[in-house]
Amino acid sequence: MNAEIIPNKNLVVKTLQKKSAGLFPVFDKKTFDYLKEQSLKYFLLYQKAFPEQFKKSERIASCSQCLTYEVYKHTVEQDTYKTSMWTYTCKDPFCPFCQRNKSRRLFTEMYHTLSYLEDLAGRQYSYYFLTLTVKNPPISELRDTLKHMSKAFQMMFIRSDSKVFKPIRRVVKGYYRTLEYLGSNTPPGEAHPHYHILLVMPKYYKPSRKEYISSPEWSSMWKHALKVDYDPIIDIQRVRPSRKKGATHSAMVSAIAEVTKYSVKPSSVFSLSLNDFRHLIIQTKGVQTFSRSKYFRQLKDLLKTTPEQEEEESKLWVLVMSEYYRYSSGGYLLTKSEYNQFPNSSPSVPSG
Repeated sequence: MNAEIIPNKNLVVKTLQKKSAGLFPVFDKKTFDYLKEQSLKYFLLYQKAFPEQFKKSERIASCSQCLTYEVYKHTVEQDTYKTSMWTYTCKDPFCPFCQRNKSRRLFTEMYHTLSYLEDLAGRQYSYYFLTLTVKNPPISELRDTLKHMSKAFQMMFIRSDSKVFKPIRRVVKGYYRTLEYLGSNTPPGEAHPHYHILLVMPKYYKPSRKEYISSPEWSSMWKHALKVDYDPIIDIQRVRPSRKKGATHSAMVSAIAEVTKYSVKPSSVFSLSLNDFRHLIIQTKGVQTFSRSKYFRQLKDLLKTTPEQEEEESKLWVLVMSEYYRYSSGGYLLTKSEYNQFPNSSPSVPSG
């Protein structure tokens, strides 16, 4: 499925970002205080496991020490939007703070893309959440297992012309895939690599249709792609709207939230032995944990704003103020606010 050339990309990016920010807040003091505490805990673990890598440890300790935000106001609708402008991050794949930042970027990208797709197609899609697993390998051999899983996935969804996988290509319009390394009860010395995949299907895709792929059929195809002699465990569920903290989220938002979870939850890392933690870091170095189908790559590129659009957008949103936060023993504290006045407006700070 190829993305069509979009004749009119009249998207106001900050407006879309404002909507997604309401679902995944840009700044939440309670959450950020907790994440920074976890990052410092991760720093101590990394320093203990790799004492020779003191520069890397220092980068982790300094991660997100200072945060800078800008608040914009819409010149017509008068609503406000807060965006992160600058912060130093260590970019370690297991740093809790950096994992959260990555999750938010992916959430924003997927929200923009799927929102546009639903508007373009008149909401003619449904969402399914597929989990593909393999037998737990020794954590010291995790990299080889990940390579094997990647080849099997490409055979199943991308490269192979085998009749075995034709049912998938007949109904899957696109996908987002994330990789996790550990489960909630992974035995010591082992890893539990598995894929979480958000499948975009036609609205008519239901158990009553002949195109429907049952759980045993998914398992059989995954087994064929892996070329193993056991039946791998899979799970396939339709994503439905959910209620969280009193708010109802659409099936699309629920699906995005599930697929953008962390590749390894902080609690899982801290429960590892020092030796297993070393293996995890070494075995996963450079591994890509997120991928998207060709169709969504094309849509992502097509939805990029042009210089003309950015100029037009700059007329709609005006900078109101800048905020500077710094982490200390009491958590993140607002150290400075700078207001920018402009005609016929009064600066206001958005809530949340």
